[in-house]
Amino acid sequence: MPQIVELPEPARARFLLGGHREPGETMEEALLRELREELGADAAIGAFRGVIEHGYTENGVTHHEMNAVFDATLAVEEITSREEHLEFSWLSMDSLPDMDLRPGPLKHALTSASAADPFWRPWRR
Repeated sequence: MPQIVELPEPARARFLLGGHREPGETMEEALLRELREELGADAAIGAFRGVIEHGYTENGVTHHEMNAVFDATLAVEEITSREEHLEFSWLSMDSLPDMDLRPGPLKHALTSASAADPFWRPWRR
């Protein structure tokens, strides 16, 4: 059964594991690096699922990001955060409808898109 790794915030909003690309990295290289840094785990990158364009304001500054989503298979079953401020756990894709997954359009994209038809969700300001 497909599962996701999530990062709960204090309010229990959840985010897919990932991070920012370093200069010169491909999206896949960035994902592999983030998985090693945050979980200490190697992975195999699978199908490209799609892109979510997202914006938010924090401390009066508007941020803009592009979230590329890939299937990935971790080389470990047990996951442990290597970063004190983050907590990770496996959640079933069946739990998505009841979850506060961010950015908001991601939940709909994951539950409605097929792996054969990548999704694109532009930012709606």
